[in-house]
Amino acid sequence: MTAHYQESEGADNMTDIKDKIVRLARLMHAQGLTDTAGGNISARLDGRIYMSPRYMGSRYQFEIAPEQITVLDAATHAVLEGPSDLSRESRMHLAAYEHFAEVGAVIHAHPHLIQVFGVAGRAMPPVLEYTAKFGVTECIPETPSHSQALADRVVELAQRRAEQLKRTALGIILPKHGVAVLAPDLDTAYDALERLEENARCILYARLLPPEG
Repeated sequence: MTAHYQESEGADNMTDIKDKIVRLARLMHAQGLTDTAGGNISARLDGRIYMSPRYMGSRYQFEIAPEQITVLDAATHAVLEGPSDLSRESRMHLAAYEHFAEVGAVIHAHPHLIQVFGVAGRAMPPVLEYTAKFGVTECIPETPSHSQALADRVVELAQRRAEQLKRTALGIILPKHGVAVLAPDLDTAYDALERLEENARCILYARLLPPEG
């Protein structure tokens, strides 16, 4: 596997990636890209997977600390450091890493406006120049949260869009739930999440405009 997330080596590398997860968690909540009902962040680097803690929203309101990040062995999923009680959507994160060498980060979130498409069970077309590269953000069939079936359906869709994952991030709408973003690294995943939410805003607000003429 190629490490897409470029940082310093060893312990400094671990510290940097934990700090980035902590910072992105706070930023996601502050920017309305998720809510306290849920959301989680993970990254893979140097044979390890780093995952945000369970109840990051409901108990901690996304104000987490580096020591709350769980570190897993990427091959065996054994917990090497941090809490052993994994995020409830850990199956989806781990499945993405198992099936796609290109994926170095996964963000699951409840963005305020992408949620509208999730409730409607509808795909979201790109309407902005800077979201065109993502293509249509597809919506999987309704599937129970936190389940292996959800993880499997995310993988199935991502396999159809495997060429996109080699170039950039892939957003997947989860009906009545939120969105999953699979990407080469954390920066690309967060960037895609914010762009896709702005894409949703433009689609929904454009419908409020009066007809021309």
